[in-house]
Amino acid sequence: MLAKMGQEQQAIDEGIARLSTAQDALRLAQVLRNRNNMDGAVQIAEHGLTLAEPRGPLAAWLSDLARSLGRSDRALHAAELEFRSTSSLNAYEKVHELAGENWSKLKTALLVRTVHPGFIVLQA
Repeated sequence: MLAKMGQEQQAIDEGIARLSTAQDALRLAQVLRNRNNMDGAVQIAEHGLTLAEPRGPLAAWLSDLARSLGRSDRALHAAELEFRSTSSLNAYEKVHELAGENWSKLKTALLVRTVHPGFIVLQA
């Protein structure tokens, strides 16, 4: 693997061009994180969230990484995607914790999408 051989930027570029599943993106993001390339890990993880399911494990991992890096907006977005993918109580509580004062608006949207997938929630 390119990242393990120290060719991290090439691994990121190739990953964005060629990865087809969120699971593959998670593996590459973990390697990049282990090599202390946090920006690359976040970049690959965010790209992975656009790929084929299951995205829940990647979203959970990215949420935790983003939170540890002080990137609360990215952490919240990833936690929302984790909840949409898994509908787990743990993900719901993570969104609640990260949402702060925006929780009341976000809670309604999350629950409506869980009960009525594909339903669009318009927020004022």
